[in-house]
Amino acid sequence: EPIHQPGAIQPHGALFVVSPDNDRISQASDNLEQWFPLSARQALGRTLCDVLGQEQAGRIRHIIVQRALEPIQSTVLEAGGTAFDAVAHRAGKQIIVELEQISDHALLARDFFYDEMRSFAVGMHSSATPVELYAHVCANI
Repeated sequence: EPIHQPGAIQPHGALFVVSPDNDRISQASDNLEQWFPLSARQALGRTLCDVLGQEQAGRIRHIIVQRALEPIQSTVLEAGGTAFDAVAHRAGKQIIVELEQISDHALLARDFFYDEMRSFAVGMHSSATPVELYAHVCANI
């Protein structure tokens, strides 16, 4: 099964598929009510603000609009007393928001280098030739 088209999400995370035009949820992982007071079915058609609250939906909107998802951007959210690394990326015309549980220790380390390391790794992976790879590494160290 292709990693970018999974049939299920890992049990320590949740997923939303959101319209970039109005933040409405068109799909959600079945395990949503483990952390949120509603089921995946109840989340459909609601906005991220309805589910995450205004402040946290604003953080997701910030990484979608202000940071332009280049290539992938993340933030930290909280739900039901659990901290999540929230990652947003485009999939066709939709926005995928993935939530992965993180520990307090990981939360501190993530604040400093997580997005930078992810962007660096994506840049390395997308380099087609050794020259492109060397140029990417030299420009980012």
